[in-house]
Amino acid sequence: TDSVLSRTPYYPAKEGNLWGYVDSLGRMRIPFKYEWVDTNFYDGLASVAMNDKLGFINKRNDLVIPCIYDEADHFHNTLSVVKKGNLCGIISTLNQVMVPFEYQEITNFSQGMAVIEKGNKYGYMNLLGEEVVPPRYQDAGDFSEGLGYIQGINGKYGFINVVGEVVIPCKYDWV
Repeated sequence: TDSVLSRTPYYPAKEGNLWGYVDSLGRMRIPFKYEWVDTNFYDGLASVAMNDKLGFINKRNDLVIPCIYDEADHFHNTLSVVKKGNLCGIISTLNQVMVPFEYQEITNFSQGMAVIEKGNKYGYMNLLGEEVVPPRYQDAGDFSEGLGYIQGINGKYGFINVVGEVVIPCKYDWV
C-alpha cells in the first residue's frame, strides 16, 4: 500500500553514471536511469534529473512532475520553488503553478515569508504567494524573530515586519 511505501526508506545509489534508489536491504526500488537524484523524498516526491532538467518522482517511480526545470528546491508543505530559464515560480505537488514564473529569485520561506526579486528590486511574498511587500528595495533578507532586513534606495538598512510595515527605518550602514 502507499502508506507502507511512504514509510519505507529509500537511499540514493549510483550504478555507472546513473542514479536510482535502493531500500535498506540494498534491493533496487527505483531503476538506475537518472543523471541525478535527491537525497530524500519530501512530501512524497524526490527531484530527479534527466537531460539536464529537473522533475519529481514518487516512490512508485511515476514521473509526477516532468523534467522541465533548470532548478528545483525540494518540496516543503506541498510547495517547491522552481526555475525555468531565468525565471522562478512555485509549483505544488500536484504540478499546479501556484506562483507564476515572473521572478528572478524566490528564496526559501522563513517565518512564512520569502524574499522575491523582480526587476532587480527586492520584496517579500507570503505562503499564499501574495506579494506582501512589492519589490522596491535594493536588497532584502530572511525573516528572524518577526523582522526582515531591507536596504532602501539610500543604500542604508532597516527592518520590516510580516505585514510589510517598516518598523526600523533605513538609516543604518549595515544590520
